[in-house]
Amino acid sequence: MNLFMVLLLAFSAVFTITIFSKCSPLYPLNNWDDPNCFFTVGKSMANGSVLYRDIFEQKGPLLYMLHYAAYLLSHTTFTGIYYVEISACFVYLLFSYKTVRLLSDVDNIDFLFLMPIISILTYSSVSFQGGDSAEELCLPFFAYCFYAGAYAVKNGKKTGLVHCIIIGISAGVALWFKFTLLGFFIGLIIAFVFIYVRKKWFRDLFYSAAAIISGIIICSLPVIIYFAKNNAFDYLFEVYFYDNLFLYRNDSVPFIGSIINLITGVGTFFINNPFGFVCIISGAAYLAYNRLKAVTNKKISCSENDHSENKFLLIYYCTVFVVTFSFVYVGGRFYSYYPFILNVFSPVGACALYIWIKKKLLKNNRKKAVTVCIVPAIISFVLSPNLSLIGCARDAMPQYRFAEIICRKDSPTLLNYGFLDGGFYTAADITPDCRFFCELNIPYDEMYRTQDEYIRTGKADFVVTKDEQLESTLYRQVDECEFPYGNGISKYYLYEKVS
Repeated sequence: MNLFMVLLLAFSAVFTITIFSKCSPLYPLNNWDDPNCFFTVGKSMANGSVLYRDIFEQKGPLLYMLHYAAYLLSHTTFTGIYYVEISACFVYLLFSYKTVRLLSDVDNIDFLFLMPIISILTYSSVSFQGGDSAEELCLPFFAYCFYAGAYAVKNGKKTGLVHCIIIGISAGVALWFKFTLLGFFIGLIIAFVFIYVRKKWFRDLFYSAAAIISGIIICSLPVIIYFAKNNAFDYLFEVYFYDNLFLYRNDSVPFIGSIINLITGVGTFFINNPFGFVCIISGAAYLAYNRLKAVTNKKISCSENDHSENKFLLIYYCTVFVVTFSFVYVGGRFYSYYPFILNVFSPVGACALYIWIKKKLLKNNRKKAVTVCIVPAIISFVLSPNLSLIGCARDAMPQYRFAEIICRKDSPTLLNYGFLDGGFYTAADITPDCRFFCELNIPYDEMYRTQDEYIRTGKADFVVTKDEQLESTLYRQVDECEFPYGNGISKYYLYEKVS
């Protein structure tokens, strides 16, 4: 690693996250539901609530512990997450560049200058959403592991035990952030087992498996200690595992439904992340093409130098992608941010496209080739769904407008009623006293009953609703505000309990 490369990738990460993430200082607030859910749970944990028992949300405990730390840095902004996002983007770009260099086998400055373009195309997509998703925060771990695996496969070497431990730690992060992301590591292990068995590295397979398991255990220690200390393992298994496995799925016919889900997932992947979709196909085609040429002894690759181990690269790439994709979409949920994690595979195809454009269309004209790549980045930049919120005045947002009213009361209580956390707890710096502090995307009768009970008995001083008015004689409407959200306009209502 040279200083210029580090500085360029670091600048790219800072620029990309600052422009496209709603957690950055350019935005008044990240008004996406998911980050606010995470932040509210982290805040509640920091103020003494026990995860899952006292505050209900179905993502993994490490994700909330991260937001616990972010809350300690700033109670009403996502500044801490902004710094984490920059670090995550830098690591993603670094190991993506190393992977591209590895698979292209060429020392070409073009690839380094392509990384800022790849960064913009990746983080300006619809799948990035507002920033601070589990998928985004896991991406650097995936990038490292994908590189480590590709390095071993490319060079016909066993994966070192240190690398295996780091892979295990990364798998632990996925396990305790959002366990459906474990598909990547299952695909990685399937590919490793296939290659190790083919080469008869049976003893090394055992050592590597032990190292990976050790890494998972290391990463799991904070979770084990936390739930042991709070005597809350039953809530961990009920909410995080049982509810996600059996209540969060969305198919009526188990096997056929799963097949339909995967087919539908291809369409949603293309719609929400067209850059990643095209690049992943291009990456597979590039490796298949090089393999075919190697088989026919026509050593045509971007390095003009083939290795016997290249025959496993296509197997490695496709196995890890297919299993990862299956885990992302088999459950039948199609939220726009789901395919963001698949961008771990896209830089290989992006650089393969660049090679093809430069050699076949532009006769090795570097300037024209780079210009052709810059154009879609500029278009993507302009079309990013987040940019409209840059520079928005705080008092124009319902979160801050309502917070000004709410905070006039000493020690107010608030209920985000009937919809996902809209950022009202964050803006007003309120820790909810209701376990079901918002309505989540999960069919859970206790959640509906508890929120209705809070309204019926007037337990909350203030109530916020979205796109529907509250029918209760215990509350009076004190404000309302329309604001763009998603592809439309939402109307928010603030109610105060009648004295």
